[in-house]
Amino acid sequence: MSKGLFVPLVFGATLAATLVLYPACRSRAFFRSLAIAALVCAPFALIWPTALFLRSESLFLVWFWENNVGRFFGFSVPTLGAENDKPLFIWRALLTLGFPVAPLALVALARGLWRDWRAPHVALPLAFAGVGMVVLHISATSRQLYILPFIAPLALVAAQAIPRLPQRLHTAWDHASRLLFGTAAALVWIVWSLMSDRNGPRVGLQWLGRWLPLDWTMPIEPALVLSALAITIGWVGLMPSLRLAGKWRGALSWAMGALVAWGLVYTLLLPWLDVAKSYRSVFEDLNRRLALEWNDGDCMASVNLGESEAPMLYYFSGVLHQPVVRPNASACTWLIVQGTRANPPALDVEWKPFWAGARPGDDQEMLRVYVRTPAAAAIARP
Repeated sequence: MSKGLFVPLVFGATLAATLVLYPACRSRAFFRSLAIAALVCAPFALIWPTALFLRSESLFLVWFWENNVGRFFGFSVPTLGAENDKPLFIWRALLTLGFPVAPLALVALARGLWRDWRAPHVALPLAFAGVGMVVLHISATSRQLYILPFIAPLALVAAQAIPRLPQRLHTAWDHASRLLFGTAAALVWIVWSLMSDRNGPRVGLQWLGRWLPLDWTMPIEPALVLSALAITIGWVGLMPSLRLAGKWRGALSWAMGALVAWGLVYTLLLPWLDVAKSYRSVFEDLNRRLALEWNDGDCMASVNLGESEAPMLYYFSGVLHQPVVRPNASACTWLIVQGTRANPPALDVEWKPFWAGARPGDDQEMLRVYVRTPAAAAIARP
């Protein structure tokens, strides 16, 4: 619910489709079961909006109007970001990030599953995912993570493609999965061994320096290393049994490989990823600078501050930013701008650079804070 009303409304649309498709659902027994399910779900669905409303009515209105209605129709996109301006963006995201579920679902339908379109095991997952994807397509705001609720229902359809594919394809899929994820697992272990050695050579890891800091040494945590070893040994031990899986050989091999690859990343490399992606050090450095200059009653305007960075600014620094299109239109003394290292913003002379920072290893993104000169700040105040 913190992300909005999108998924609950998709559930409602799927329920409406269910009532249209299946006369048996238009009965007292069904509505009685539906009421019980709603009562069970209600505390979990309502606790967050209720807590937000009790905490701040104004923030509740921002959540409801700006983050729900405004994101769909587009009038809040200039301030909240995440514009859906790329052709077929959400469908391409489904086919790529949703691989292999989305392509397999299409294969299942193309190989005859469409004839059973009224069957509940086909109609309900397709209705839920279809309604959600269409809404995301026409919405003014869309992000790749918004497709995640639809991967699980599409998997129910994709699973029905497995028996419809030839055995040689499953065998090839198995071998390709072993090669792909085996390479990934070996790469994770190699990277971990190099990054955990303080004096080890890191020339071969220069290609990772675009996203991750190479001057950092990975801490060796025995519990995580033992977990990674158990994952690797268990995967290798289970590989011979895949020959007995029949037509599920390729799918199971892919699933096992994906679990191993992500399991190793999140046991061996997670501390490194945390250092690179965390804004803690960035905003702690900003806090130390602001503590000397920030005065009671000050406010901070923002330009292009991302949907993810804005709440972290408030969480780490306690600063509630005020999005603006033109910095001079704001009466705030402070301005934070999110951009790139190579392209600093062109601001009027009344804004003086105060601070700049970026996450470790990030040579692209840059956060910059400016302060108004005293004379300009006095003029800007109402």
